[in-house]
Formats: sequence, structure tokens, C-alpha cells
Amino acid sequence: MKLRNVLLKSVIFLNLSAVLGAINWNSYPTVEGNFFRRDTGDFIGEVFTLAAPYIWSESLQRYLYFPEDPTATDGHWAKVIFHDYDSLRVERRLNITVESRERVTDDALYFSGEVQFGRNINARGGGFRIHGDYLFVAWYHGGMENRHVMLSRRHINEDEWSTIQFPHRHIGFRGNPMIGDAHNWISIGISPIDGTIHLLYDMHAYTESEFPDDFFNYNVSVPGAATAENWDISLFNDKQNYLREGENYERVTYPTFRVNNEGELIAMWRIGGHTSGSYHITRYDGEEWTPNFRLSHGQGANPRWGPYGSLRFAQDAFHLVLHARYQGSPAPLQSGLYYATTVDPTAESGWENIDGQSLEVPFMDLRDLKIGEPTELGVGDRISVSPGFLLTDNGSVHFSTVVSGTNVHYYRGPDEEEFNVATSGVPDGSLFSLGNIVFKRTIQEGRIRIYATPAGRSEWESVFLDRHSTATYSHGTWVRSGNMIYFLGQHQGNSERLPMDIIGFRIEMDN
Repeated sequence: MKLRNVLLKSVIFLNLSAVLGAINWNSYPTVEGNFFRRDTGDFIGEVFTLAAPYIWSESLQRYLYFPEDPTATDGHWAKVIFHDYDSLRVERRLNITVESRERVTDDALYFSGEVQFGRNINARGGGFRIHGDYLFVAWYHGGMENRHVMLSRRHINEDEWSTIQFPHRHIGFRGNPMIGDAHNWISIGISPIDGTIHLLYDMHAYTESEFPDDFFNYNVSVPGAATAENWDISLFNDKQNYLREGENYERVTYPTFRVNNEGELIAMWRIGGHTSGSYHITRYDGEEWTPNFRLSHGQGANPRWGPYGSLRFAQDAFHLVLHARYQGSPAPLQSGLYYATTVDPTAESGWENIDGQSLEVPFMDLRDLKIGEPTELGVGDRISVSPGFLLTDNGSVHFSTVVSGTNVHYYRGPDEEEFNVATSGVPDGSLFSLGNIVFKRTIQEGRIRIYATPAGRSEWESVFLDRHSTATYSHGTWVRSGNMIYFLGQHQGNSERLPMDIIGFRIEMDN
């Protein structure tokens, strides 16, 4: 199933056939090369005439500008500047290579029948991780008569997947195994300190009295399991209903893992309901989990609220970004865009807002965390997603969300104090960056598409479309390791068993 070294050009560039000398721009010279469309990668011609010094491309509907010193690129690649109306922007050569396509399983569970809260329980949440030279995928086995928790592993330089089946099976909506609950995804945490693998799964605000054996589900491996030669169930201890004895683990939903700069695992989840919930965190130091720490306290606020967001770790700091769902709010679901950060590796102190103002935890009144109000931008008032966040190398800050089907982008450059907001021309998808280029990766008509904009801007353009894929995907999630981006996606279809693939992309850019 592996396809390597499939090269797709992702920007307009010139591949010169010879080293070019000095050019007299007034003579309108003809240049031979290979021209490609930046949006589709289609070849569009070999010869263009430089017009003092712009080239107008009818197929691209834009001007191309040739550099004054083409020999600066050693004659192999000519950098191109795109002229759009009244702005002039420098583009760097960007190559996106599809290096591998892998089938993880043909039998990932999909809720094609009766379901609550959506049909997708696989290829989402924190069920996809990379650790060292290994990829890990946690998933539920289809169909509904099965529903076992599975954990698959593959070395990045090998073709074969090894899979462990656990005894636990998806509990179903409120304990009904024939009704799926899409909230109950699996999250993987892997400790860099001791190589233990941690799984949290199949939880949606359950109490011990309701489900004494399944209200909180946790498996942990022996040390070194992440890279162990043998891959089987003997690497894991039996399921337990706690991380640390004596702590409360009832009414937990949305478990996730992060790793701090000391190699410690941070687990976070919500306790409570959608309009009255709190975030709690705990830390694994290679020996044990710390006592639970309440990071937010929506139950104690007035009005009460529940958090919908995520905790990220980037540039030696934690970043909390969220929407809130308030009791009695005129907004039908979430509202507000809130942010806080800390350099404390425990994430228990030192929190500040975007302007550097100190904040007390647990967070109750969110006004000092507020970036903006997406529901008051005139595009609608319905937010059913968690916001995205990105901090680039040059200090540009980007947030993304979706309001009533409209993609919204909050952004500011490193020297700006106020946020700009874009509600048009913004693609769907999750954020990542390479240097000071910001990308959004998404699925359109079943295929992967990647967009890019300079950091601190909202000038999105399509730079990649995976036109060579023979499969179409309904949804997926991503992990990154350096210049490699891995996509885990489930096929489109309406069966209780659907295939799930991983596609590996390499992104390279010149200086």
C-alpha cells in the first residue's frame, strides 16, 4: 500500500533549463522553463515573455514578476513574486511531497445506524500520535457487534502495522451498545521519560453509580512499551478506573494529553456538563500521576459555563484556547474566544492573558481572557467547534473558528497590538506553520487540500491538492514531526466497518 516519492509542485515556479545571465527588462525576453498552477499543480506552459518585468498569466489571472538577479538561485529555480492588484508579496519555493500511503485497517468503526452527537468516533481527538520512529493509532473495531478498543503501531520506515485488541468495547450511548456516542473517542499519551503508553477512552460524563466498571477507562503499559520489540497485550496492565487512587474521576469527557518541555505528560479533561463544566489537569512525571488540579471552574461562575477548547504546548509555554457555552446565553451553543498562556511546566500557575496581565486560576470570569466575540461579526451565532490556535516563529498569533458555517480567522503580526478579523476568503481546516508561513490542512470533496498565508496575514491561497489519491475521506486528524505531516483519515461510506489510512507528506521550503 506504500507509494513513495510522488512529487507535486505546490506553488508557481520556474524550473530553468540553463543558468540565465543579466536580463535587459526593456527587451521583453522570452524565458523557457516549466510553469505550473499554484492551486492544482497542473502544467501550464514552457515559454513566457517577460514584460518589463511582469508576466501576465491568463490561466492564473495574476502577474508574475521575475527577480532582478536570477543567478542568485544557481540557475535551477527562479523565485517568483506575485503581483495582486495593489500589493506585492515575495513567495518562496514550496514543495509538498506525498511520501507514503498506508492502510491501517479495513474495519474501523463508523456509526451508520442510530447514533448520538455525530457518526465519527475514529480518526479524531488524540487517537493519533508519533513517538520517536513510531506511529500509533488508537481506534474502535467495527461493526457494532464488535466495538473493541484497538491500538496499532508501525515503524515509519516499515510497511506492516501491528495491532493489539483490548477487552473493553465501546459502551454506547448511556450504556446502550447498539447506539453510538461520538463523544467517546480514544486519546493516547506516550511518556518520553519512561516510554509508557497511556490510553484514556470511552467517557461521556458517566458516574460510578451508573457504570461502576466503565465510568472512567484507563490503560497504562509497562515502561519501554512504546518501542518494545514485541507488540502484544502483555505490555499493558489491566484497565483501571483511576490515574491516582483517591481522586475523583466521575463525569469526565474529552480527555487529551500534552507533553511539557521536561518530558512530563499532562492530561486534561472536562468534568461536568456542557453549560456547567470545568477543566482539570494532572501530570505524569515518569513515576506517578499528580493530584487533579482544577484549571477552570465554570460551575462556580455566574452565569455558569462549560469549556470547549484545548490545551497546546508550543515555544516552551502552555496555551489554553476555548469557547464557552453559557447557561441562558442567547447564542444557541458556544460563544466568545478566550486565551491564556503560562511558561510554568506544571500548568498550575503563572497564567497570563494575551496582553501579559496576570490571571488567577481556576478561571471563572473569562472577561480578562477574551480575544473577541465571533458571534457578533454578522455571520451568524452558532459555534459548534473548538477554536484553533497557532503561534509562529516570529510571534504572529492566529486563531480560527467556524460560525454558522463561516470560517473566521483572528490574527495579528508580531508588531501589532490589536487583532484583525477575516470572515471571507478563509479556508476550513486546522492550523500549523513552517517557519513564518501559516498553513491550513483540510478535506474538500474527500481529498486533502492545503492552504497557506504569510504569518500575521490572512491572504490564503491553495498550495496543494492530493489529486492522486484513489480514496476519498470523510474526516481525519493530523500529527507532525519536523517537515513530515501525517494524516489519519477514515474513508467515506455508510458501513459499520470503513477503511482508515495514513498519508505522509513532506513539506520543504527554500530560504
